[in-house]
Amino acid sequence: MAAALNASVMLGVLLQEMPWCQQNQILSIFGIDQSSLKAVTTLTAALASACTSVTAIQAGAIMNGLHAKCNAATYALAQEFMDACAPLAFAAGTVTPASAEAARSSKSNLSTTRRTTRRRKTGKKTTRKVSVHSSKASMHSRSTSSGSRHTTETSLSTKTRRRSARMTTTKSRKAKASHTTTTSRKIKTTHRHTTTTTKSVTSVSSTATQLSSPNSTFRRLTSATTKSPMTVPPSKTSTSTTTTTTDNLLTPSWTLGNGVNSWFLHTQPLATRAKILSALQKANFTTIRIFIREIAQAGFVDYVSGLDNSPIPDVENKDGSGYNDAVLLLVDELMAQVPRYGLKLVLSLHDRWYLGSWEGGDVYAAQYGVVDGSDTQTRFYTEPGGVAGSRLDARLRHILGHRNALMGNRTWGEIGDAVWAIEAENEAMGSVAGVSEDAAGVWQCGRAEVIRGMVPKESGVLVATGGAQRIAQSVYEEFFKCPFLDVISIHDYERPTDNSLFDAAIALGKQYGKQLIVEEFSCDAKQEGSREARANCNRKSIQRYTSLGLPWMYWSVVGLSNDYREVFTDDPTWAYFVSDNA
Repeated sequence: MAAALNASVMLGVLLQEMPWCQQNQILSIFGIDQSSLKAVTTLTAALASACTSVTAIQAGAIMNGLHAKCNAATYALAQEFMDACAPLAFAAGTVTPASAEAARSSKSNLSTTRRTTRRRKTGKKTTRKVSVHSSKASMHSRSTSSGSRHTTETSLSTKTRRRSARMTTTKSRKAKASHTTTTSRKIKTTHRHTTTTTKSVTSVSSTATQLSSPNSTFRRLTSATTKSPMTVPPSKTSTSTTTTTTDNLLTPSWTLGNGVNSWFLHTQPLATRAKILSALQKANFTTIRIFIREIAQAGFVDYVSGLDNSPIPDVENKDGSGYNDAVLLLVDELMAQVPRYGLKLVLSLHDRWYLGSWEGGDVYAAQYGVVDGSDTQTRFYTEPGGVAGSRLDARLRHILGHRNALMGNRTWGEIGDAVWAIEAENEAMGSVAGVSEDAAGVWQCGRAEVIRGMVPKESGVLVATGGAQRIAQSVYEEFFKCPFLDVISIHDYERPTDNSLFDAAIALGKQYGKQLIVEEFSCDAKQEGSREARANCNRKSIQRYTSLGLPWMYWSVVGLSNDYREVFTDDPTWAYFVSDNA
């Protein structure tokens, strides 16, 4: 019962968007009670509990039986469970990388016209092919025949299908029981020969306890998952805006389109993440932008209330003592999720508006006096080689040196299947006096060089500017000249009456070979007078960008609609999103 409950936590998250009938299919395979799906915690905590009893090998064996029972969506969710489960299963000592790879390699390729059921019988493996389309064609052919023949053949066909289904179910159960017994023996052998198993399991359980605690500060024991990462070859990526991956059935061919800013999505519960990601997928969005910064309060971020986010510290401790990777681990989880929705991340590694502004202050404000209106803040940008500037470069290197244990232990800059672009800072130099265009260019290009030094070009991950507070500051020509910058990000809250600024930027983009994107824009419902008026305002901006051939990212989508700038599926603006992305 305990094992079933733990597994149900993870599967409950994965199954939230599935129709009821598909949920029951996979739940019955895993032997999980539908009523236990209410307990949902963070992805890592759920895995830490579930993977000690449901190993990657077991999941792999179950998946081999899914072809005959479930459709592609169900099969894909089981694959996600196995892939995410494996690193923690290694840490717990219940499975080895080699045995997990063996389970992975035993999976059959899914076919739209044929499903394969593999079953073990007295040491032999047989394959039965069921042609869905040919069965339907056969039934259709019989239905056009004369009366008595039609009745007789249909009756025989029904009996045959029922008998075949009973045989398949019985053999599948036998195969599952046989494999579970074999797996149990392997696990016992592993425990007998591994002296550190008990300690590993305790460490993983400790991780789950910390994460599930409501007062947790998101401290994580990462040594268990990083010492024995799952060995997964890097996905095949392209340096163009179209990427095709071959190591994951759920990752489609990807082409840059429009996106949204959901900048603290990684701090929201899995149910909310799944709701937002699913809505974005259905609306044909392709990118999500998030920030690496402190979120100080639960349920409230900046001016937005009614949220379900958790507080999280910045990656740099405010007292200057070092780093706290808790936020990076949350991003790891989101990064592992987004490809399955056809999405990629834009990662902003710092936020200018946390340099002692109304939104708050981080280590640069606390230790170096980098706050709004100060000369120190100006020098932060005009003297990037100074103490505070050098610390920022160290921050960038630390983040980009982090490895995602859920995605083959790769660094973020190597994960082109989940990351589209990386930028040093959101709206650098916004409202900062005394920073010339030349100085801004030096700052942007210098930070881009640091990022590119950690991000291999062959990964397909691009380097972006992160935009500026105004359009003119977003498109300084010095940015276009920088060889380390790939994407010039435009932030448009001004809604100019003509396209002159955009036309000039597009010309520079063609001249220097840069990708342009309107990375932020939106209208405020309070300023416009109503949500309907906001929708019309947003529509005009969308039509402008579309006519100019510029991809755009809306600010912002956080899972609810309000009377400011946030919209979701119940808002009139969403209909324009859907129509423009069609």
